[in-house]
Amino acid sequence: MTLAAGGCGDDAPGSSPSGSSRQLGDTTFVFSSAPLRGTASLREVSRIGMVDGPPEYLLGMFPTFTVGPDGSFVVADGGNLRLYDSDGAYVRMIARQGQGPGEVRALTGMDVSVDGLLAVLDLGNRRVSVFSLDGNLVREIRLDRTAGRPGYGRDAIRWDDEGQLWIALNPPRSGADTLRREQRRPLFGRLVDHEQVADTVFLPPRAWEGCERRLPVFAAGFMEDSRLWHMPFAQWARNRMGSLAFGCSAGYAVDVARPDGGVTRISREWESPVRTDEEHEYWSEGARRAISETRSLNQTLAAAGRGDLVRPIPPASTFPRERPAFLRLWQADDGRLWVWPGATGSSRPTTDEERRQQPGLEPRIWDYWNPTDGFDVFDADGRWIGHVNTPESWDADPYPGIIDPYIKGDTIWAVVKEEFDVRYLVRFEVEWPSPD
Repeated sequence: MTLAAGGCGDDAPGSSPSGSSRQLGDTTFVFSSAPLRGTASLREVSRIGMVDGPPEYLLGMFPTFTVGPDGSFVVADGGNLRLYDSDGAYVRMIARQGQGPGEVRALTGMDVSVDGLLAVLDLGNRRVSVFSLDGNLVREIRLDRTAGRPGYGRDAIRWDDEGQLWIALNPPRSGADTLRREQRRPLFGRLVDHEQVADTVFLPPRAWEGCERRLPVFAAGFMEDSRLWHMPFAQWARNRMGSLAFGCSAGYAVDVARPDGGVTRISREWESPVRTDEEHEYWSEGARRAISETRSLNQTLAAAGRGDLVRPIPPASTFPRERPAFLRLWQADDGRLWVWPGATGSSRPTTDEERRQQPGLEPRIWDYWNPTDGFDVFDADGRWIGHVNTPESWDADPYPGIIDPYIKGDTIWAVVKEEFDVRYLVRFEVEWPSPD
């Protein structure tokens, strides 16, 4: 099925002290000029992870996790699947690392159904394995290579409310043709037992409004311009109820298309983050180096008779100064939309060790994606509830990845990175300010 919507521009239907709403066909436009509840903080409730201790409590660099309906959670770390109760106490091993039946290798996503079945997307073994939480293998589904490469992150694999499995799809890389007609690329498909996907969901063409002149690179959950680093890109996310949120981050507007055909366009008052002169020069210099390296690689490929030359990078002078309005989208099962907004960026001095490892590295580097920027939260009706601050130790990535947070109501499970780069899985409760 193709979901249609009325576009993703940053135009607002009107304004008032708190916002406005209007209906146009099947689309409801909701604009917020101010949050309803202000800024919330996170209170830590529990955590797992140690500097030194039993192996079941030591987390590696990229712990993949998901949460069950009762608050228990499953962590994949080092290939092993472990179950913990809602307080973080270790319960049992569900699966060990390996290639045999009931074993797992390299997991890119997992989800627990409402009736307690754990589905894991095992990229290493090219299959989806379904387990009961007592550790029994229920079934394995081989992945058809022609259906597309599996995705990553919270949307990589998802049970719906009817107990059916959906997976994110990355089309096979088959050359320059895959960079055209972006709106025809399937985002999600329902996984069936005969190694195929059905009921594929496509990105609506209007999602590219404001991004149509870009040359994007595709991955699960976003499409970014590969020529202009960290420039506006299309984003999307899907919850288990079947709602698809999508938008072009050139402006602060997100469309949520529901299975019943209705669409809510969510936007808020927003001012584009702009690069400083120093920041712009830093990235322009990087672009000039990339242009030189690209030309050299093109010459090497041409000499070898290769036709798939690296795409040229435009002059640094063409780089826009505006930064994306938002970096990530998450659709919670309660219908709320969580948005990681863009920011102006920050710089920091490079260390002696960094400069030893990367000769030519500048004395300062720009930290484009600051995970402590927090989230804007919108309710199911599109109104801006408020902003949630996140701690400095928050470990997140602007691209969909295996350490995506898990959000359920006002509870968030997330990975934090603290002293000595030790990672912990922490359960937080959102504490909203009291209404006036």
